[in-house]
Amino acid sequence: MLSRDEFIYTGHVSARADDSRYRLAQLAGDRDAILDAGCAVGYIGEHLRRMRPDRWLAGMELDPGAAEQARRHYDQMIVGSLEDESVWRKLDRDVDAMIFGDVLEHTSDPIRVLRMAEARLRRDGIVVISMPNIAHFRIRLGLLAGRFEYQEWGIMDRTHLRFFTLSTAKKMIEASGFEVVHTEAIHAFPPPEGGSAVQQLLRAGRARVRHALGAMRPTLFAKQFILVGMRRSTAHAV
Repeated sequence: MLSRDEFIYTGHVSARADDSRYRLAQLAGDRDAILDAGCAVGYIGEHLRRMRPDRWLAGMELDPGAAEQARRHYDQMIVGSLEDESVWRKLDRDVDAMIFGDVLEHTSDPIRVLRMAEARLRRDGIVVISMPNIAHFRIRLGLLAGRFEYQEWGIMDRTHLRFFTLSTAKKMIEASGFEVVHTEAIHAFPPPEGGSAVQQLLRAGRARVRHALGAMRPTLFAKQFILVGMRRSTAHAV
């Protein structure tokens, strides 16, 4: 598995169903203007640009070093916290879609963040959100054994401030003024690419097992969930 720094700072989006970043970009679709909120070094922006070079892309990133690396993939780069209202006022235009790729769990008040975001979203715009699943069976087993220990990255990332199940993620998004119109499970974090033929076969076999288990009990076996939200009034009109 990739290390935290490899995933956040050097990784690239792979066109695979088990890469949540790829699915986020696909669900944002062919829209004209997209904000990548918490964009790290811009791997989603890079992929979105390849999908459609002429669209307008903005990125928001707290880490100035990561933002500088990402800048080349976006038409506008904003450095600052998603929890800072002044950061949202810097956005040059309202957008058709906002991507929150594993970032809301790092904020102290995700509902407030989404409400500020909603003000910069066009009427028929969407939010596309991924977040870890705290109800994964490994976390449940740990709790049964009396363990709730932070890790370098993953579901128990040491920088997570909030934790969500699929149900509580839906409630959080709905409390922000959106209606959840789509959900899907991601069964693993992206593995490293390449390796020997044996390693690739083993990875493929494990992926088939994960998908089979996830199809039966997604809330138990999913590592992440992706949720798409629309403004409640717009969703009812569709």
